[in-house]
Amino acid sequence: MTTTKSMPGLKNRDYAALSVGEHDRERAIAWLMAELEKGRKSGEEHGWFTADEVKKSLGLSP
Repeated sequence: MTTTKSMPGLKNRDYAALSVGEHDRERAIAWLMAELEKGRKSGEEHGWFTADEVKKSLGLSP
């Protein structure tokens, strides 16, 4: 199945055809980038975790 999507920078009448898989991939990338940005902002506002703190919180430290 193919869907059309208006792409930034293209005129209103120009569209790009994306398969469902490509659309899902684009959505996943956009979601990941948004989550990474939230994490960056949180780290800047509240401080960063050290690698040892992360390992301990994940149960990877003895």
